Amino acid sequence: MPEYQTGFWRNSDYNYSILNEEAVKELSDLVLQYMTEIDFKDLPPIIGQILDDFADQSGCLPEDLEKSDAFQMIINSQLAVTLAYQLGRLDGKSPQIIDKLVEEVVSNESLLELSDTSDIDRNDLNKPVEKVYPQLRLMNFTDQ
Repeated sequence: MPEYQTGFWRNSDYNYSILNEEAVKELSDLVLQYMTEIDFKDLPPIIGQILDDFADQSGCLPEDLEKSDAFQMIINSQLAVTLAYQLGRLDGKSPQIIDKLVEEVVSNESLLELSDTSDIDRNDLNKPVEKVYPQLRLMNFTDQ
């Protein structure tokens, strides 16, 4: 059985593996294609308000609603948090679907080791998906 079998990423041996940028984009596209089948209108308004509050608390919503790009910023933030919410629901209800989508993009070449240091240097900024975002996520959630 290949090292990157279905569900491999849930295995604790791979807690420090990430995907390269190309694999992340491919997986995101696959998930988005699958998610277009989900009816977002089924989202209860109160859950939507909570998601909007998460976006607001994280600074993703504009303070000045009269700015020309305020509406677009709100829509982008709402889409991001709603997709994250739906992805979480999908993974909770049908993890085998997410496993299958991950399996489609994972190869030995697409797996990278997550850096064990939280240091980010100027060269890392050229590959934010691989070198910056994962490190910032670790700093935000494990160092607090």
